[in-house]
Amino acid sequence: MNRLPIVWDAGYSPVFPDSHRFPMAKFRLLKEWVDHHVPRTALVAPTPCPIDVLMETHDPDYLSGFQSGSLDAKAIREIGLPWSEGLRDRTILALGGTMRTCELAKTYGLASHLAGGTHNAHYDRGSTRPESLDYHIDLQPFLSAQSNNVSSFSSRCGNRCIEQASQKPGHTEWPSI
Repeated sequence: MNRLPIVWDAGYSPVFPDSHRFPMAKFRLLKEWVDHHVPRTALVAPTPCPIDVLMETHDPDYLSGFQSGSLDAKAIREIGLPWSEGLRDRTILALGGTMRTCELAKTYGLASHLAGGTHNAHYDRGSTRPESLDYHIDLQPFLSAQSNNVSSFSSRCGNRCIEQASQKPGHTEWPSI
């Protein structure tokens, strides 16, 4: 491929209430900006993260509650975003998109994922705090003894992720901008 693979889907920007502080439209706007300013890209559609991958990294009760929309008010408040089918679908699709981006980067040397910033989760709960290392589920299937040159860039992660990632052999987390 002689074009930069860009993983993106319109489902990355589900409708949020106008009163909500999270700018969910930013993912659509970023794609529009890339279309106008980044030459030689190839759009790649993501697929949802397989349930078996989610089950390896999350508590089954939390995962079931997130998927069905039956989490209690406290759990939803801790996620920091209003639960909806659109948010659920977006979260699972974006995780699959990150996995697809890793596959493309391994194949072509570089790939970009135009999503992120909404899946911050611990084993048994969601979180608004990025220090919860959401890339654990994203990169785990791709890290191995043969794969010691994995790099990721997050424009939101900040120094806590950099410090924590630097303690993981073979993983580099680039600083945020």
